[in-house]
Amino acid sequence: MKRLLAALAMIAALIGGLAYLAVRLTPEPSTYGPVASPVYGAVTRSTEEYRSTAELRLTSDSPEQLLNAGASGRVTELFVDQADTLATGSRVLSADGTTMFAIHTDVPFWRVLARRDKGPDVATLQCVLIQLEFLDAETACDGVFGSHTEKGVRAFNDSIGRTGAKDFDPAWVLWLPSDTFEVGKVLVSQGDWLPPTQGALIESTPELASATVVVGEQGQRPDARFGQLSFEVSTTGDLIDINTDLAAPLAKVANLADIPANTAPAATGGNSNGTPTPGKGATTTLNGFLIGNTAIE
Repeated sequence: MKRLLAALAMIAALIGGLAYLAVRLTPEPSTYGPVASPVYGAVTRSTEEYRSTAELRLTSDSPEQLLNAGASGRVTELFVDQADTLATGSRVLSADGTTMFAIHTDVPFWRVLARRDKGPDVATLQCVLIQLEFLDAETACDGVFGSHTEKGVRAFNDSIGRTGAKDFDPAWVLWLPSDTFEVGKVLVSQGDWLPPTQGALIESTPELASATVVVGEQGQRPDARFGQLSFEVSTTGDLIDINTDLAAPLAKVANLADIPANTAPAATGGNSNGTPTPGKGATTTLNGFLIGNTAIE
């Protein structure tokens, strides 16, 4: 009997131990409720725009001008047009049957050259005649106008319509200040009389020297968050990108080529020895809007 009671006690103790462990190992209910699974969605972005009335002021350098060195007559034919490039040997125009050639030298020719003349200008003429193949390549540019040079000058004169002339007359030379010259505007037309000595015949395309954006009275300077800005011309709708510096010098302005060069005409000018002379330049104002856009998350 005692053994039976002892066995029952052991069984009861084992059952009680198991129940205690079951209670201890059961997790307590959360005080925060059930945990929701994360939900992922697309990030929405909107665009904020800055827009203000503004002016774009373009200031040009004055164009260079090619001047008449003394030729006279009525223009009977033109051989050049806007955007053409002149170089030594380029035909420019014809007046009363005589053709004017473009020639680049370090300094303009300043006198008529003939047999027995000597000097650096004669040497320059000899080198030009070699370049234009009116003298043999083996000819020395020695600065002495002899019979061989005279032969080359006569061939040059025959080619421009001064048939048989033995002297070199710089009046029929359009002096170029550099190896090449891009034509922006031809200032004479067929049928016109040539301008007087030192009168302009051709000018280059004026180049933009500076561009300044002026914000209107109600406008405020945008901050850096607007990034790159654009200027919209109200009359044409063309876009010219600029950086955030509103008083932008030319070096900081992008895509200025979008603006026609002829929006910045220049005044005329000239001096006494035939060298191109800048005029006063000009400033053109374009009305429009300063625009900046930035993404907002």
